[in-house]
Amino acid sequence: MTQFVVEVIIYLFFIVVLIILSTVVYSLAACIIARRSVLFRNESGEEFHEETDSEAMSIAKSDPKYSGC
Repeated sequence: MTQFVVEVIIYLFFIVVLIILSTVVYSLAACIIARRSVLFRNESGEEFHEETDSEAMSIAKSDPKYSGC
């Protein structure tokens, strides 16, 4: 009986660890995607996405919306 309880506790621990790891990976991926697709406005006022641009990265880093990244 005690061995069964120990196994259940171990399985629950692994499930919690997997949930935490998946949450961390999801949040990191969301930050990377958000930083790479910062919206810019060109001269005529139209919005467009600029990807992998150093200016986009600096704007994303200074934007408080991405401060948790």
